[in-house]
Amino acid sequence: LASEADSAAAAAEEERRREVAAALAEAERAAAERLAAFESSAAARAAEAEKAAAKAAAEAEAEFAEELAAKVAAALEAAEARSIDDVSAANERADAAARELDELRASYDEMERSVEAKSAAAAEAVRVESETAAAAALKKAAEEAEAELVAVEVRAAWAIEEERARAEAAIAAGDADAAEAADAMKKSEKATKEAEAAK
Repeated sequence: LASEADSAAAAAEEERRREVAAALAEAERAAAERLAAFESSAAARAAEAEKAAAKAAAEAEAEFAEELAAKVAAALEAAEARSIDDVSAANERADAAARELDELRASYDEMERSVEAKSAAAAEAVRVESETAAAAALKKAAEEAEAELVAVEVRAAWAIEEERARAEAAIAAGDADAAEAADAMKKSEKATKEAEAAK
C-alpha cells in the first residue's frame, strides 16, 4: 500500500510538473505574442509619430521660411529706407562740410591777405626806419668827416705856417750868412789891396 501511495504521489507530482511546464510554455507563448503585438503596435505608432513629426517639421519649416522671408523683406525695406536716409544725411553732411571748407578757405585767404598786409606794413616801417637810421648815420659820418677835415686843415695850416716860418728863418739866416760872407770877402779884398799897396 505504501508503494502504491508513493507511485500515485510520484505520478501526481509528474502530472503537476507537466501542467506547470505547459502553463509556463503557454504563458511564454502568450507573452511572446503580446510582446510581438506591442512591438508591432509600437513600430506603427513610431512610424505614425515620425510621419506626424516630419509633417509638423515641414509645416513649421514652411511657416518659419514664410516668416523669415517676411522678416527679411521688412528688414530690406527698413535697410533701404535707412540707406536712403543715410544717403540723404550723408549728402547733407557733405554739403555742410563743403560749406565749412569754403568758409575755412575764405577765412584762410582773408588771414593770408591780412598777414601779407601786416608784413608789407612792417617791411615798409623797417625800410623807413632803416632809411632814417642810414640817413642819420650818413649825416653823422659826414659831420664827423667834416670835423675831421677841418681839424686836418687846421693842422695843415699850422704845419704850413710853421714850415713857412722855418723857411723864412732859414732864408734870413742864409741872407745873414751871405752878407757876412760878402763882408768878409770885401774885407779880404781890402786887405789884399792894402797888402799890395804896402809892397
